[in-house]
Amino acid sequence: MTISFNTKIILGVFTIVIGLFLMGFDLVKTSLGLSIVNAGAIITLFSYIYLKRGENLRHDERSRAIGAKAASYSWMFTFFLIAVLVWLLEYNIINLSVSALLGIILAEMALTLLISKWYLNKKSLNEN
Repeated sequence: MTISFNTKIILGVFTIVIGLFLMGFDLVKTSLGLSIVNAGAIITLFSYIYLKRGENLRHDERSRAIGAKAASYSWMFTFFLIAVLVWLLEYNIINLSVSALLGIILAEMALTLLISKWYLNKKSLNEN
C-alpha cells in the first residue's frame, strides 16, 4: 500500500503542529519537541519535492555512481574528522559533550555528502 504525496504532506504538517503543541504546553523537553518539528519539516519538504519533481528526478547509472563516490568521500572526511576530534579531546585542547560531538559528526557527514555530490555532478557535467 502506497501513501500519496498529498497525504505525506498533511502528515508532515500534522507532525509539526504536534511538536509545537507539545513544546507550547511544556509537555516534553524542548529538544524532543524540536526533533518532532524537524521530522515533520523533513517529511513535508521531501514529499513536496517529490510531488513537484518526482518524474524529473534522475536515477540513471551516472547519478548512482556519483552518489556512491560522494558517499565514499563523505566517509573519508568523517574518519579524518573523528581522528582529529579524538586527538583534540585526548590532549584536552577542546572539551565537548558526547551530544555535541555526535552533532558535529552528523552535520559534517551530511554537509560533506551534499558538497561532494554537488562537486562531482558539476565535474561530470563539465567533462561532457
